[in-house]
Amino acid sequence: EEDLMRLFPKEEWFPTSNRLILYGREICPAREHECEDHPLTKIYPPAANTWPKSA
Repeated sequence: EEDLMRLFPKEEWFPTSNRLILYGREICPAREHECEDHPLTKIYPPAANTWPKSA
């Protein structure tokens, strides 16, 4: 949380929080899925390895 607070100006904290929540609901659910398809994976490629590959 503190790391994010340093990245965004105070007036953006609330809108950024809402954006992250919506991102989680719409794009990155809290269950196994295809991380390599996420938009943020393009700017942080290690995120593609978050979930283990299905066997």
